[in-house]
Amino acid sequence: ACSARERVRFEYTDKGGRGTRRLVEPLRVVRAGARWYLAARDLDRADWRTFRLDRITDPENVGTRFDLTDPPDAVELVMAGFASMPFPFRARIRLPLPLEEASRLLPRTLAMLDEQDGNTVVELGSGSMERMVAYLAGLSPPCVVMEPPELRIALAAHVRAVASANV
Repeated sequence: ACSARERVRFEYTDKGGRGTRRLVEPLRVVRAGARWYLAARDLDRADWRTFRLDRITDPENVGTRFDLTDPPDAVELVMAGFASMPFPFRARIRLPLPLEEASRLLPRTLAMLDEQDGNTVVELGSGSMERMVAYLAGLSPPCVVMEPPELRIALAAHVRAVASANV
């Protein structure tokens, strides 16, 4: 359907378990991590959306062809959805790297990056502060935690504990 530029109708179950019937103009299938996503223009919502393939059922080509008008970058659409997810824990850090280098270091599914004065400011999310500490402790080069202050304290405590265990 993507390559034929043909509209598709399917049942879609969201993360809350609610099912809806969708009519879309498919752009591209994108792999992100262990999952596959469909980037498509949702006609009922008049907007570009992403759909997890494992949540799509009963897909059918409806036989109507379409022309793409100003499509987004499908990979960017999927990645932006990840980076803006409502994680229970969010942080802002600064990496002493230009944006291009930082984007190779951090997965776009995890972070939104912005270059400022030759550094990269990163907004990222995690399931918990403990997971964020573990992730940031492994970054090279080291980052500066801008927000929240409690993450800066927890990261410093973790680094001290690792250092004292390895004397």
